[in-house]
Amino acid sequence: MNSNKVLQVIGVSKSYSQGLEEIAVLKEFNLEILEGEKVAIMGASGSGKTTLLNLCGGLDQPTCGVVSVCGAYNIGLVLTHLEVLLDMHLFDPSVYLINILPSKILVSDILLIASVAFLLCILASLYPAWQASRINPSEALRYEL
Repeated sequence: MNSNKVLQVIGVSKSYSQGLEEIAVLKEFNLEILEGEKVAIMGASGSGKTTLLNLCGGLDQPTCGVVSVCGAYNIGLVLTHLEVLLDMHLFDPSVYLINILPSKILVSDILLIASVAFLLCILASLYPAWQASRINPSEALRYEL
């Protein structure tokens, strides 16, 4: 059996507000499911089973903690920590299309995207400059009035 972590829940808490009262559904919950394992979630009614499944599936955001699916973390949580670290607000979370879905940020992907964008910018500026260098100004302006 392979020991790859398929699902990892680290210190997840979830609470809901009902008026002035805060109702804690999950408190510091930890779970690790390895590839090939079979898991059953059992509990009394109202114990947080559906809330846990919603958090694991990316349908809901935890109040605190991290949910990782196949090593991919929720981009909304990463951006929240980044905004706190930089002491600035980038965008409203609804702007990010991958706010709820688990996503994996790889340095190789970031470098590839940045490199391609840089090359496109260079090409976008070099081609018009090359075309302009081939034009003789006196010929181009000869028929101007």
